[in-house]
Amino acid sequence: MEKPEMPLSAQLRAARALLGLSPDEIAVAAGVDAAIIAVAERDCAAAATEAVRALVAALEEAGVVFLDSGESEIGGPGVRLRDGDAEVSMRPDELNAANDD
Repeated sequence: MEKPEMPLSAQLRAARALLGLSPDEIAVAAGVDAAIIAVAERDCAAAATEAVRALVAALEEAGVVFLDSGESEIGGPGVRLRDGDAEVSMRPDELNAANDD
């Protein structure tokens, strides 16, 4: 299935959240200004196409797969972690003795 030209803003937000990255961290990885991340995550069409492509490439490099509508059994566009490539991270406030490995 051919990938859409532009992902949805919700996909960008979800992808960054899955990876546990801050806007500043993904901006550095994508080589764009952090303000671009905020714009793209609010309204992808309002951000420069090349900046969105760089953001998508950085998110994919970090371990996210963008799903088009119909690529999963249950529905619309989304994101998921690539098998074995990315660890699910925890925020410092979520760390406690119960989840200490």
